Amino acid sequence: MKHAPSAHLNAQTATLRLTQPASAPHIILGLSGGPDSIFLFHALLALHKEKKLTLVAAHFNHKWRPSSEQDELFCKELCTQHGIELHTATPEEIASFVKAHRTHTGSREADARHQRRAFFENVRKQYPNKQTFVALAHHADDQVETFFIRLMRGSSATGLAGMREKEEHIIRPLLTLSKQDIEQWLTEHALAFRIDPTNTSDAYLRNRIRHTLIPALTTCDERTTTSITKTMQQLREQDNLLSALAQEAIENLTTPDGYQLAAFRDLHPGMQQRVILQLLIAHGVIFTPSTGLLHEIIRFLSSPRGGTHAITHNTSLWKKGKLFGLKEESTC
Repeated sequence: MKHAPSAHLNAQTATLRLTQPASAPHIILGLSGGPDSIFLFHALLALHKEKKLTLVAAHFNHKWRPSSEQDELFCKELCTQHGIELHTATPEEIASFVKAHRTHTGSREADARHQRRAFFENVRKQYPNKQTFVALAHHADDQVETFFIRLMRGSSATGLAGMREKEEHIIRPLLTLSKQDIEQWLTEHALAFRIDPTNTSDAYLRNRIRHTLIPALTTCDERTTTSITKTMQQLREQDNLLSALAQEAIENLTTPDGYQLAAFRDLHPGMQQRVILQLLIAHGVIFTPSTGLLHEIIRFLSSPRGGTHAITHNTSLWKKGKLFGLKEESTC
């Protein structure tokens, strides 16, 4: 295990690497008050004081628990103490912004993730003339847990590859650090943080994986988490290759007026899915990736009939003649 103080330096190094070649970027930190985001807050605060970046915090209060108000107050006091600007919001305050991007999925956890992302993106856009990133405090343990969640739900190889250190304007500087490293550093420096009581409840799949599955697998082979991490790295490398091939396919499909239907239909089914996925991302569509959604879109594009197909609350796929494309509907 790394000596805990080096974890802090690793987080700083990762942040600067992920934000290059930006000069003194703005970093919007998703600050929950929990140990992971508090650790990242202090790693970024040191860089903020050195003027290597400008730190801004964003706290989203889901109002799920009686302690939610105390969590928000804790974050406000922390930021005030260190002179860091803090943005806060509740679901009611961003309801119109979230609705403009996507309707509810039926899963409280999935909707909560979407609300947070929509809020963070809204904050990021308040700094339009600056190189700005959203920093999330996911760590190595989260990565392994995510692998099992997606495996159980029948994810694609892209999903099993896990979270990326950098995706568009989102950075995750802690992905190579363990939860143990993070908590040890906080303990050694006597830094306070909030505890989410739901993290101990086995009502949630992630917690059951954390408390039951991973310990059982580690009992069988103590190399389990290390081996899974290596597998995910290999999957990410293969996924990068697939991404490059899909981008090449998209360029071949592209015309001034849309994308060529016949050329799309000639692609391998696996490549069709990847092309659709990358087109949605390229057009800024906020959505939850799923095999069902991709198959639904491919069925629409394979049909001989034209028309439109709604993907999200305000984004539709259109098909006319030999072409197809994406359009954003007015939310007024």
